Amino acid sequence: MNGDMVKDLAALLERERTALIGGRLDDLGGLVAEKQEIIARLAPYADSAGLHGIRRLAHRNQLLLEAALRGVSAARLRLTEIRQAVRQFDTYTSEGEIRRVHSGGSRTERRA
Repeated sequence: MNGDMVKDLAALLERERTALIGGRLDDLGGLVAEKQEIIARLAPYADSAGLHGIRRLAHRNQLLLEAALRGVSAARLRLTEIRQAVRQFDTYTSEGEIRRVHSGGSRTERRA
């Protein structure tokens, strides 16, 4: 097994981690081809004990990526809720009954 390949992959995984923690999800796409190339070269050594550290780094990044995906999903849901609130919202009457209020249109306020 080539130690330089392991070091290269470790450095790449660290760059991936930095991008994930920094919220720079667009940077991840540029790392994919490079990561695939190194992993393909390391494939014959997949069972090697020397790759234990790489597996740990990859697992750490997987957890970060899953958290980022949950965050993006939550943000999309929140934006949907906000758009819905612009069109309609619920309020209560003095008797405690729910009343749905619809807005007059779908205009979005724009500020300069």
